[in-house]
Amino acid sequence: GMTITVSPLTTTVMGAVENSHAGIASGINNSVSRVAGLLAIAVLGIVVLLVFSSSLDQHLASLHLAPAVQQAIEAQRTKLAGISIPTNLSSPLQAQLKTAIALSFVDAFRVVAYICAGLALVSALSAALLVDGKAAPTRTPSKPSRDEKKVATS
Repeated sequence: GMTITVSPLTTTVMGAVENSHAGIASGINNSVSRVAGLLAIAVLGIVVLLVFSSSLDQHLASLHLAPAVQQAIEAQRTKLAGISIPTNLSSPLQAQLKTAIALSFVDAFRVVAYICAGLALVSALSAALLVDGKAAPTRTPSKPSRDEKKVATS
C-alpha cells in the first residue's frame, strides 16, 4: 500500500532542493527509503516471532502434549505457520495442533497489523501538523557561467 506514496514523496524531495543538489537529494531519499524498509521488515519479523511463540506456548499448554511432541513442535517454532505436525498422532490431536498453530499465526499477524495501522496514523498526524500548505518556492534560473556567456556572444 505504501507504493502510492513513493512518487509524491520523491517529487516533494526533489522539489525542495535546488538543481545543483538534485543528485544528493535523490541519493538520500533512496537510501532512507531502503533502510526504512529493511528496518521495518526486521523489526516486524521479530515481533511476529515473539507474539507467535508466546501465543503458541499458551495454546500448547492447554493441550497437555507428550514431551516428545512438544519438543518436535518447539524445534520448528521459527517456521511459524509452516510447522510440520508429527504424523504418528491421532487425528483429533493433529487437528488441535493445526488449530493452535493457525491461531498463533493469526495472533501474530493481528499484532503486526495493529502496529502498522498505528504507525500509519502517527505518520498522517505528523504530516497534518508539520507539513505546511504553502506552494513550493519558485526557482530562479541559474546564471550562465563565463564560458556560456563567451559562447553566446561569439
